Amino acid sequence: MKQNAFWGRTGWFAVMLKNNKYVDMAKNYIEAWAKQKNLDNIYEVFAPYYLVKDRDPYDNPRNKQEQLYPKIIFVHMNLNPDTYSVVKSCPYVMYILKKNNPVPLTDKEVEALKQARDETKPAIKIIFTEGDKVRVSRGPFEGFKGTVVHQKADGTVEIMILVFGRETILNLAVVDAERLT
Repeated sequence: MKQNAFWGRTGWFAVMLKNNKYVDMAKNYIEAWAKQKNLDNIYEVFAPYYLVKDRDPYDNPRNKQEQLYPKIIFVHMNLNPDTYSVVKSCPYVMYILKKNNPVPLTDKEVEALKQARDETKPAIKIIFTEGDKVRVSRGPFEGFKGTVVHQKADGTVEIMILVFGRETILNLAVVDAERLT
Protein backbone atom coordinates (compact mmCIF):
# COMPACT_ATOMS: atom_id res chain seq x y z
CA MET A 1 0.00 0.00 0.00
CA LYS A 2 1.35 3.43 -0.88
CA GLN A 3 2.64 5.85 1.73
CA ASN A 4 0.00 8.44 2.62
CA ALA A 5 0.43 11.67 4.53
CA PHE A 6 -2.24 10.66 7.02
CA TRP A 7 -0.65 7.37 8.16
CA GLY A 8 0.34 7.50 11.82
CA ARG A 9 -2.48 9.78 12.97
CA THR A 10 -4.09 8.63 16.20
CA GLY A 11 -7.58 9.64 17.19
CA TRP A 12 -11.27 9.06 16.69
CA PHE A 13 -12.25 8.62 13.04
CA ALA A 14 -15.82 8.75 11.75
CA VAL A 15 -16.72 5.79 9.54
CA MET A 16 -19.72 5.92 7.17
CA LEU A 17 -21.77 2.73 6.87
CA LYS A 18 -23.97 1.53 4.01
CA ASN A 19 -27.08 1.36 6.14
CA ASN A 20 -28.17 2.25 9.66
CA LYS A 21 -29.17 -1.33 10.44
CA TYR A 22 -25.50 -2.41 10.15
CA VAL A 23 -24.19 -0.30 13.05
CA ASP A 24 -23.84 -3.11 15.61
CA MET A 25 -22.68 -5.63 13.00
CA ALA A 26 -19.94 -3.28 11.73
CA LYS A 27 -18.82 -2.53 15.29
CA ASN A 28 -18.57 -6.24 16.12
CA TYR A 29 -16.87 -7.05 12.81
CA ILE A 30 -14.15 -4.42 13.23
CA GLU A 31 -13.49 -5.44 16.86
CA ALA A 32 -13.33 -9.15 15.92
CA TRP A 33 -10.97 -8.58 12.98
CA ALA A 34 -8.69 -6.37 15.04
CA LYS A 35 -8.53 -9.07 17.71
CA GLN A 36 -7.97 -11.86 15.15
CA LYS A 37 -5.12 -9.96 13.46
CA ASN A 38 -3.62 -9.02 16.84
CA LEU A 39 -3.92 -5.32 16.09
CA ASP A 40 -3.57 -3.26 19.23
CA ASN A 41 -3.85 -0.07 17.14
CA ILE A 42 -7.67 -0.19 17.17
CA TYR A 43 -8.55 0.87 20.69
CA GLU A 44 -12.33 1.31 20.75
CA VAL A 45 -15.35 1.37 18.46
CA PHE A 46 -18.61 3.05 19.43
CA ALA A 47 -21.84 4.37 18.02
CA PRO A 48 -23.43 7.08 20.15
CA TYR A 49 -27.02 6.32 21.06
CA TYR A 50 -29.36 8.32 23.25
CA LEU A 51 -32.38 7.13 25.16
CA VAL A 52 -35.81 8.41 24.16
CA LYS A 53 -38.68 8.25 26.64
CA ASP A 54 -41.66 7.39 24.50
CA ARG A 55 -45.10 5.81 24.62
CA ASP A 56 -46.18 2.79 22.62
CA PRO A 57 -49.46 2.77 20.64
CA TYR A 58 -51.29 1.60 23.78
CA ASP A 59 -49.96 4.59 25.76
CA ASN A 60 -47.57 2.49 27.87
CA PRO A 61 -44.27 4.17 28.72
CA ARG A 62 -41.17 2.76 27.03
CA ASN A 63 -37.54 3.67 26.49
CA LYS A 64 -35.99 3.20 23.09
CA GLN A 65 -32.55 3.87 21.71
CA GLU A 66 -32.02 6.25 18.82
CA GLN A 67 -28.71 6.69 17.08
CA LEU A 68 -27.25 10.18 17.41
CA TYR A 69 -25.65 10.08 13.95
CA PRO A 70 -27.34 7.55 11.66
CA LYS A 71 -25.01 5.35 9.58
CA ILE A 72 -21.87 6.54 11.40
CA ILE A 73 -19.65 4.78 13.90
CA PHE A 74 -16.53 6.16 15.55
CA VAL A 75 -13.28 4.19 15.66
CA HIS A 76 -10.42 5.17 17.98
CA MET A 77 -7.27 3.97 16.24
CA ASN A 78 -3.80 4.71 15.05
CA LEU A 79 -4.39 5.04 11.31
CA ASN A 80 -1.92 2.91 9.38
CA PRO A 81 -2.24 0.52 6.42
CA ASP A 82 -3.23 -2.42 8.67
CA THR A 83 -5.95 -0.63 10.63
CA TYR A 84 -7.19 1.08 7.47
CA SER A 85 -7.55 -2.28 5.69
CA VAL A 86 -9.41 -3.81 8.67
CA VAL A 87 -11.92 -0.96 8.72
CA LYS A 88 -12.23 -0.77 4.92
CA SER A 89 -12.62 -4.55 4.52
CA CYS A 90 -15.72 -4.57 6.70
CA PRO A 91 -18.59 -5.34 4.28
CA TYR A 92 -20.83 -2.74 5.92
CA VAL A 93 -18.37 0.16 5.64
CA MET A 94 -18.50 2.63 2.76
CA TYR A 95 -15.55 4.84 3.74
CA ILE A 96 -13.75 6.70 6.51
CA LEU A 97 -15.07 10.26 6.48
CA LYS A 98 -13.00 12.75 4.53
CA LYS A 99 -12.14 9.98 2.08
CA ASN A 100 -8.86 11.29 0.70
CA ASN A 101 -7.57 12.83 3.90
CA PRO A 102 -9.12 11.29 7.05
CA VAL A 103 -8.89 13.70 9.96
CA PRO A 104 -9.48 12.56 13.55
CA LEU A 105 -12.09 14.26 15.70
CA THR A 106 -10.86 16.58 18.43
CA ASP A 107 -11.02 15.50 22.07
CA LYS A 108 -13.67 18.16 22.68
CA GLU A 109 -15.91 16.69 19.95
CA VAL A 110 -15.53 13.16 21.33
CA GLU A 111 -16.39 14.30 24.87
CA ALA A 112 -19.53 15.98 23.52
CA LEU A 113 -20.51 12.73 21.79
CA LYS A 114 -19.99 10.71 24.95
CA GLN A 115 -22.05 13.18 27.00
CA ALA A 116 -24.86 13.10 24.44
CA ARG A 117 -24.81 9.30 24.69
CA ASP A 118 -25.66 9.53 28.41
CA GLU A 119 -28.59 11.93 27.99
CA THR A 120 -32.25 11.00 27.88
CA LYS A 121 -34.54 12.99 25.65
CA PRO A 122 -38.33 13.13 25.91
CA ALA A 123 -40.29 12.04 22.87
CA ILE A 124 -42.15 14.63 20.87
CA LYS A 125 -45.84 14.61 21.76
CA ILE A 126 -48.06 14.45 18.66
CA ILE A 127 -51.05 16.73 18.90
CA PHE A 128 -53.80 16.93 16.30
CA THR A 129 -56.58 19.47 16.18
CA GLU A 130 -60.07 19.01 14.84
CA GLY A 131 -60.08 19.35 11.05
CA ASP A 132 -56.43 18.34 10.47
CA LYS A 133 -55.90 16.31 7.31
CA VAL A 134 -54.10 13.03 8.07
CA ARG A 135 -53.08 9.78 6.42
CA VAL A 136 -53.26 6.38 8.14
CA SER A 137 -49.68 5.06 8.31
CA ARG A 138 -50.26 1.55 9.75
CA GLY A 139 -52.93 -1.08 9.92
CA PRO A 140 -55.62 -2.36 7.55
CA PHE A 141 -56.53 1.19 6.47
CA GLU A 142 -52.94 2.18 5.67
CA GLY A 143 -52.83 4.87 3.00
CA PHE A 144 -56.39 6.12 3.60
CA LYS A 145 -56.71 9.88 4.02
CA GLY A 146 -59.12 11.50 6.39
CA THR A 147 -59.95 14.34 8.73
CA VAL A 148 -59.39 14.42 12.50
CA VAL A 149 -62.65 14.49 14.42
CA HIS A 150 -61.27 14.30 17.96
CA GLN A 151 -58.06 13.44 19.82
CA LYS A 152 -58.54 11.63 23.11
CA ALA A 153 -56.38 11.89 26.22
CA ASP A 154 -55.56 8.15 26.09
CA GLY A 155 -53.34 8.60 23.02
CA THR A 156 -55.92 7.76 20.37
CA VAL A 157 -57.45 9.90 17.67
CA GLU A 158 -60.79 9.63 15.84
CA ILE A 159 -60.49 10.10 12.08
CA MET A 160 -63.27 10.39 9.52
CA ILE A 161 -62.41 8.39 6.38
CA LEU A 162 -64.34 7.34 3.30
CA VAL A 163 -64.83 3.57 2.95
CA PHE A 164 -66.85 2.46 -0.09
CA GLY A 165 -68.28 5.97 -0.42
CA ARG A 166 -69.46 6.14 3.21
CA GLU A 167 -68.00 8.29 5.94
CA THR A 168 -66.66 6.10 8.72
CA ILE A 169 -65.08 7.01 12.05
CA LEU A 170 -61.80 5.22 12.67
CA ASN A 171 -60.14 5.07 16.11
CA LEU A 172 -56.34 4.95 15.82
CA ALA A 173 -53.32 5.30 18.05
CA VAL A 174 -51.78 8.74 17.48
CA VAL A 175 -48.58 7.16 16.15
CA ASP A 176 -50.59 5.43 13.38
CA ALA A 177 -51.61 8.74 11.79
CA GLU A 178 -49.40 11.27 10.07
CA ARG A 179 -50.32 14.85 9.36
CA LEU A 180 -50.61 15.92 5.73
CA THR A 181 -49.32 19.36 4.83
